[in-house]
Amino acid sequence: MLGFIANSTLGQYSREDLWGRVESNGCETYVREKILENILAACCGAVIFSYTDRLCSVIRQRFLAGCSQNPMRFVLLDRVLAIDPGKSITAIKTLSLSEEYLADHFPRFPVMPGVLMLEAMTQAAAWTIRLGEDFAHSIVVLRGAKNVKYADFLEPGKTLTITVEVIGQDATTTKIKASGTIGDRNSLTARLVLERYNMADRMPYGDAVDARVRAEMRKLWSILNPADRVNGLPRHVVYGIPPQPVAKLPSKAVTAVRGAR
Repeated sequence: MLGFIANSTLGQYSREDLWGRVESNGCETYVREKILENILAACCGAVIFSYTDRLCSVIRQRFLAGCSQNPMRFVLLDRVLAIDPGKSITAIKTLSLSEEYLADHFPRFPVMPGVLMLEAMTQAAAWTIRLGEDFAHSIVVLRGAKNVKYADFLEPGKTLTITVEVIGQDATTTKIKASGTIGDRNSLTARLVLERYNMADRMPYGDAVDARVRAEMRKLWSILNPADRVNGLPRHVVYGIPPQPVAKLPSKAVTAVRGAR
């Protein structure tokens, strides 16, 4: 049975009442919000109690469907220029005036917030970690940041070039040395610690969430790193195995495939 948090407001309802809410609302108006509370609490190791398998199955299906249909997008990298999986990566972020947060940061002096510059570094570091272990862990998050120093603003139209180097790694964490430049000027330097794990180790049915996250990350990677395409077509890359030579398609065949898209 799947567990739910005892101190959640779900605890004041009977199983029959909860099931009625699920069937009448389809988890769209009431239970969905409580699911998120419960999952967050479960990850923190709160005390749990059980409901019926039937209820849990519906909630699981609805929650995963919501994750698939409405994914949050906050990608702060535009392109990966070079990568040595598990060791280093170079990526870029070009700031556009159309980005919403610039309306408030700042109205008369739009610049990328320092915390988002740090997040761009974190995302770059996460990619070299994922590729170094062939997406073995679905979740890669920032655990700590030290010696963070800013030296320049990133204004609309300018490009932040991020360089990341792995300097240490154990079973669950990776230590990173990162820097960002704007043109030929240093803009940001930091030492980061990233943690990696799978949801299957922290919540029931987490393996399904892991599978979806990995699939989404692989799709995003093919966009960020178009160098993994041959003749304009996507190809599967297995890191850690020497690349095999790929036969070139005749130009007419490539044109035909592109036209069929």
